[in-house]
Amino acid sequence: MPSTRRATARSTDSGSIGVRYSSVKSFSGRPARSARATDSLEAWEHEIALHGEKVGAVRRTVLARLETQVREVAGSFLPLPELHLEYRQGWRAGVSLQEACRTNLERDLAQGYTADGPHRADFVVTVDGQAVRHFLSRGQMKLLVIALKLAQARLVYAARGECVTLLLDDLASELDKKNRAALFQALAASDGLQIVLTGTDLSAMQNLNTSSTALFRLDKGIVTPDRPNPFTNPDLINFA
Repeated sequence: MPSTRRATARSTDSGSIGVRYSSVKSFSGRPARSARATDSLEAWEHEIALHGEKVGAVRRTVLARLETQVREVAGSFLPLPELHLEYRQGWRAGVSLQEACRTNLERDLAQGYTADGPHRADFVVTVDGQAVRHFLSRGQMKLLVIALKLAQARLVYAARGECVTLLLDDLASELDKKNRAALFQALAASDGLQIVLTGTDLSAMQNLNTSSTALFRLDKGIVTPDRPNPFTNPDLINFA
């Protein structure tokens, strides 16, 4: 579980951003350097900088761990050499958060919101320095998203010992037989994970691990267990 210090940092940062956001909104359209606006906003900029930097540091650490897990998970069904998760902190690199808030005060007042801070943070997946969204196919992007989810589940299980439930809808679409087989094998080998798959094409799921698979059918809004398990009886694959 997150430490009390980390949880406090996130909570305090969120409150600071909320107060500055409200203040920027209330002062929007007024002169940026009015004494009241400056005094009110600069007080909260210090709080945002203090706790926002801490939140950013924690996020970088978690993202580095996630990157290691994603590489390991994806290696079996989506091998991507030089895969990286690049953290975007939410303000211009090379300047402190407090400096960014002060520098952009007039812009924030004109726009009516706080444009810089950890609330704008994100990460980008790259391979060989290129964002994957520029060259991966739809099927490969789907596999990458699943790899990210599996990696997250691993981190949660390792940190808390809690089993994660992963919901995957229409998993087989946009994936060929080879990719489906590799993905199902990876899913079956995942520890600390319960997977719920939903779909309309039962034949596309024949590569599932039969020893630990339970099948349910949804018919006219009613969910019922299907017995015998059609995964162990191919003649029942195309049931009506």
